[in-house]
Amino acid sequence: MNELKNNYKSFSQKSTFRFTVLGLILILMLVPLSMVNSLLTERTQRNNESVETIRKKWGSDQTLTGPVLSIPYNVRKQGLAGASTPINESTTKAYIHIFPENIVYNGEIIPQDRYYGIFNRVVYKTDILACGEFILPDLADYKLKMEDLMMNKALISFKVSDFRKLKDEINIKINDSEYKMNELNSTGLNNSIGANIDISKYADNGIRFSFNVQVNGSAGISFTPIGRNTKVSLQSTWDNPGFIGEFLPDNRTISDGGFKAEWEILHFNRNIEQVHTTNNDNPIVVNHQYDFGVQLLQKVSHYQKNERAIKYAFLFVILTFVAFFTTTLIQKKEIHSIQYILIGLAIVVFYMLLLALSEHIGFNPAYLISSAATVTLLSSFSGALFKSKIITFTIGGITLIFYSFMFILIQLQEYSLLAGSIGLFIIISILMYLSVKIKLAENTIFLSKE
Repeated sequence: MNELKNNYKSFSQKSTFRFTVLGLILILMLVPLSMVNSLLTERTQRNNESVETIRKKWGSDQTLTGPVLSIPYNVRKQGLAGASTPINESTTKAYIHIFPENIVYNGEIIPQDRYYGIFNRVVYKTDILACGEFILPDLADYKLKMEDLMMNKALISFKVSDFRKLKDEINIKINDSEYKMNELNSTGLNNSIGANIDISKYADNGIRFSFNVQVNGSAGISFTPIGRNTKVSLQSTWDNPGFIGEFLPDNRTISDGGFKAEWEILHFNRNIEQVHTTNNDNPIVVNHQYDFGVQLLQKVSHYQKNERAIKYAFLFVILTFVAFFTTTLIQKKEIHSIQYILIGLAIVVFYMLLLALSEHIGFNPAYLISSAATVTLLSSFSGALFKSKIITFTIGGITLIFYSFMFILIQLQEYSLLAGSIGLFIIISILMYLSVKIKLAENTIFLSKE
């Protein structure tokens, strides 16, 4: 009886030692896993730098503002030479800036892929038609007379946030006349393009305009609702849009074939004055608080998916070790600590393979190849260790379930936390159930028949 107790005590101490070694190996696995995480960070940074290079060369996010009609006028000043002696009257030039009464943008966003090495970014070209009308305000409200206005020296300006990426000249049609727009250094909208026009013959009948905009950009395009009534209609073959800014579209349809969205912004939806005045040639600065538009959202990139995957890395090392350790208890055969380290390194290499392959063939095919190779390696290794085909298929099946479960979690977005929590609860429950079936007795371990 004493000998049996001594054997049991010896075995318990031996099991405790094995658990301790296994725990130390798990801690040791944090080192290569952190190296893989650092590698992922470095590759992600390299991707971001390449994307930024593409953005600078092709075009950044674009914002369309305008057009604005600017009319110069004379400001008369009269001073006194002495107490009551008048001096000659002097005049200075100022501008009255008029925003459109209504403006309509109607166009298409054409997405394209652009590459820098193995890295790519979605960019776009636009083909947008803008049309609308200006109506002169009541000049008496601004203490002006019609004869003060220099109607033949009016200026119409239009702003694109990065007009260097315009793909064609903009010719604006004013009623029945056409004008070529050039870069402006002052007056009108700040950092804009524009044209000098003579509106004296149009003042009584309204000033109608239309022009076409073709510009390159990346990620998103926005509009500034400076019209008293602003309408925008956009369509694209891109099927993953994100609507941004102050206003959501009034109507939108999204399908696998693309999207179509329509906005209508009324004057009381935003706090923007329709008429402004500036002294001399100072440009007008528009408030972009009410900008709105759309972004071409990229679906979750393979770098983001790799980041999600590696968050589960340590957990999967633990679960794999538990699977092998449980097998040793059932088979009554020990695994050397070096072999546990090799098992852990096999899992680490899985993440390196996944990252490397996903940069070339995409995440899903890379995951299939990497997981298949790792499952095959671990199951073959277990078969060589335990000399059993049943163990080979059992370990293969368990690891296959693990990697399938992780793939499902990575694909989910809003429900990944819920699915992951439920899955881990089930796994822990199974492990707890199996643990009570394992009994220690007479220096052997076996499954109870209960």
